[in-house]
Amino acid sequence: MIVRQRTTRNTGRSAFTLLEVLIVVAIIVVLVSLSSVYVFRQLDESRKDAARIKATHIAQLLDTFKIRNGDYPGSLDALLQPGDGGKPYCSPEELQDPWGHHFQFDPAGARNNGLRADVWTVTPDGQQVGNWGMH
Repeated sequence: MIVRQRTTRNTGRSAFTLLEVLIVVAIIVVLVSLSSVYVFRQLDESRKDAARIKATHIAQLLDTFKIRNGDYPGSLDALLQPGDGGKPYCSPEELQDPWGHHFQFDPAGARNNGLRADVWTVTPDGQQVGNWGMH
């Protein structure tokens, strides 16, 4: 009788197991979700910064309107009408905040100590963002 001797070969693995793949995917998902919170927070802050800059620009347009016409307009829509040079003071897009809403203004300028008109918008989380503190 011939007895065959079993020899064990040292073979390398050629693939990952399903469990290993699932663990890697889970780690990637956790890392992406953590980073997305940071990215969305930064996006929200950049929109607020853009709204402040636009509010300051609109306030400058209102100052120009007041110098040329003697008083602030009754509404921001007056800035869309042609001025002295036949061109409007701004485009309709300039009067919209980063969230697609119209800016508001108060000619009395209580937040600017009466020195210029207050221009502001309200963020989706209810915070007022305006031209006060930026001159």
